[in-house]
Amino acid sequence: MALAFRTREFQLRINPSADEAKDTYDFEFPSDLREDSNGYVVDAAIQSYKFENFINGSTEDWEIGGESVTLEVKNKARRKATVTVRANMRPQEAVARTNPAFQFRATVTVLVIADLKGSTS
Repeated sequence: MALAFRTREFQLRINPSADEAKDTYDFEFPSDLREDSNGYVVDAAIQSYKFENFINGSTEDWEIGGESVTLEVKNKARRKATVTVRANMRPQEAVARTNPAFQFRATVTVLVIADLKGSTS
């Protein structure tokens, strides 16, 4: 089985009043992706992630109301797949309302794994 592995670090700025922050990247592979009944055989996983809170540019420890990270993989062509990362961090409502300088950043490292044509599984 011939597999291709790619990683990428996504950095997202998150506005507490927004639903989510998102970033998209096209991954290319050295040969054609294998196809099965569900389409091209490629998937992605979160390798690591980190959420940070800032007030006026300085890192702060603060209680968080909730956080989420999701991945979406779409196959665009025989040698290309697009990965979309969505992140959301919600502070406690009182914090978000009372301090407009409160900001968030998410760093998400994604591992993409593709099964290349000519391989068997």
